[in-house]
Amino acid sequence: MSREDKQPVPFHGLVEQAKRKGARRLEDTRRRDVFLSERTVFRDTATGHIAWRVTCDPAVSVNDYYDIPGWNANGSVLGFLSRRTGGGRKRWLMDANGDNLRPMPTADKKSINTGFWSMRYPDRFYHAVVDQDGTHIVAENPFTGERKAIVSVNRDLGQMMPPHPSEEWFLFGDKKGNEEAPAGVFPPDMPSVAYVVGLDGAVQEVHFERRWHRLRFTKSADRRLFFNFDDPRTQWTILPDGTDRHEIPYTGGHPDWPMDGNELTYYDGGHVWGVSYKGENRRSVIYLNSGGHGGPCMDGEWFVSDTPQWGRYPGAIICFRTDGSEECRVLFKHMSSLYSHNERGWHPDHHATHPHPNSSPDGTKVVFNSDFIGEYADLYIVVNRLPDPPQNLMVSPRGDRLLLNWEVPRRCHETKGYHIYRRDEHSEHYVRLTEEPVEGTKWSGPRTPGYYVVTAQEWSGLESEPSSEVGANGERGGVVRVALDTTAPGVPEGVQVEAISANTLGIHWSGVGDSDLDHYNVYSSQVSDFACRQETLVGSPSRAEFVDWGLALNTEYYYRVTAVDRAGNESAPSEVVGGKTPTFEPVRIELIPEDAKVLNMGLQKVEVGQALYPRGGGVATWTFEVPRDGDYAIWGQSIRERPKDEHVGRVRADTLDVYFDLCVDDDLESQWMAWGFWGEWHWSPAGNMHTGTPEVFRLTAGTHTLRLRPGTPTAQVVGLVVTDDPTWWPVEGMQSKGPR
Repeated sequence: MSREDKQPVPFHGLVEQAKRKGARRLEDTRRRDVFLSERTVFRDTATGHIAWRVTCDPAVSVNDYYDIPGWNANGSVLGFLSRRTGGGRKRWLMDANGDNLRPMPTADKKSINTGFWSMRYPDRFYHAVVDQDGTHIVAENPFTGERKAIVSVNRDLGQMMPPHPSEEWFLFGDKKGNEEAPAGVFPPDMPSVAYVVGLDGAVQEVHFERRWHRLRFTKSADRRLFFNFDDPRTQWTILPDGTDRHEIPYTGGHPDWPMDGNELTYYDGGHVWGVSYKGENRRSVIYLNSGGHGGPCMDGEWFVSDTPQWGRYPGAIICFRTDGSEECRVLFKHMSSLYSHNERGWHPDHHATHPHPNSSPDGTKVVFNSDFIGEYADLYIVVNRLPDPPQNLMVSPRGDRLLLNWEVPRRCHETKGYHIYRRDEHSEHYVRLTEEPVEGTKWSGPRTPGYYVVTAQEWSGLESEPSSEVGANGERGGVVRVALDTTAPGVPEGVQVEAISANTLGIHWSGVGDSDLDHYNVYSSQVSDFACRQETLVGSPSRAEFVDWGLALNTEYYYRVTAVDRAGNESAPSEVVGGKTPTFEPVRIELIPEDAKVLNMGLQKVEVGQALYPRGGGVATWTFEVPRDGDYAIWGQSIRERPKDEHVGRVRADTLDVYFDLCVDDDLESQWMAWGFWGEWHWSPAGNMHTGTPEVFRLTAGTHTLRLRPGTPTAQVVGLVVTDDPTWWPVEGMQSKGPR
């Protein structure tokens, strides 16, 4: 069986990680203004590629989209969207190695949803601020939170789109061409408009006879726009002055353009196609026998995509050449659920189950979403290849010193710096001469006989293969064919385990002193005699501490820690150290329909018991006793009926909502939104979290009342649970259960 056809093992062998379920206190990982790394470094069990799980939280965490870059211009920071703090998606950042997670800092302290990285300036993130004075395009500094005004227009321009690659023009689109249309309803025949804004504040308007579905710059120097319509799907290009409009006489999905804007790529009929902006010279880029989401890398030579569970490369993250050669690398078997848009009504974030991959600036890594471990989605990175090595290394002897010069590689957007290595004339073993990567393309050192090579290191920690050798006297060596580094780091010592909360343990140790350290691996099991392998791997932090959550109550866990360098050398494991989650007897209070005091509510038998349902409004009230003060979550069990129109979720999912207004003691007010697969009874938590750790309510010991009011005519409830147990986790039916 070829590697492309090989099936991964469930959860890619991350057995212990898959056991971690339940609520998570995010504050347990806060360290001042940042949060600890959530990264786990592992190997895809089908392709063998190194991958990183870079978010580990019960809430949805995702990248933006397949055609919206996830990294800043030099690859030092990765941005993502997360629901971990409730209230919808909010933009977070992490360092390129997965460390220092934090909300994106902003000048006004407000969270950002829609926005775009500058591809020219590492310290710029563009987004629009709309107020009574109009639309303001601003650049937020992701490191300081400082805000720079780019240009302002004294009107609301609608939705911001990715900027032109020159970053001298900005694109907006408004679908509300007909003010008489009902709020939130956009018929396909409704006129719409696009705005192109220059740095001087000049605005060009392009009016469309129908509602656009996708609106983008083609990335060409003339600022040409791409747009398409739905029902039926047609594709077009036009200049921002409204002239030179061309229909592309082919239809498809998930369009994108390379950085030079020379052709449209799109999916149709099992192919990825390329076609000119005039609709000419159509060609097959690759035949997948499936669809997908993806687009060209910045170099224009490669293209990254996901695939559904069928076709030539089923259920995979792939990278293929754009020259039509059909050369394709299978990078990762994503095992994601890939729920369709028609499932939107029952899943709180069905788009999160689509991998939507996009590449880093140099194409060394691909970021994507998957729900193969969590109930909801996490963010993953797969390593596509190592960085390009430096070119044309030269040595200039200068007395008792020598000077090394080299040229930057062609793909060098993500390069943090360079490392210098030397070997003796009669040895194949290299010694690294630099503790930190060197900035620039020069290095000077003692004139010691031997041979020298240089490597490039990314901000992410990935390090290139070496350049060709050069001798101390300037003589040329060959291509290096031995590993530069085969020495493992030192063994972590002083491992300690402490209880943090009912389902959380903290592990810390003395950091090793190796300057090429990349990360630590933390392994865990409920038995003391366990092996350090992928099945027992629970985290790969870059600093000497780790918070392990989602554990069982009143249970002993054992840990071992190793150190891993940039070359992948792993130390021997530390001694086994055990720790027990603290003694805790959870409170779980069940509120059943038969015990409720009801007004305008009916009771009927259903497959899972008795259900309360509204009779023209209605309210149900329970009285219950809480034995001790604490933070309590409230869960409810309800059902969502499948709509008769299979496509209704694609148009107006809000018409299918099943929700309840909830109030505790006439004081704590909240809402419970029911989620779950159509036609099945599911549990979901009350509050504004919607995915992930439930919102908690502070209750004191004593008598309390809970009042529930159905917010929709189809709302039904068969039971509620009030609990302080972070391990009571009845969420089911949201994710794929391993490979299909």
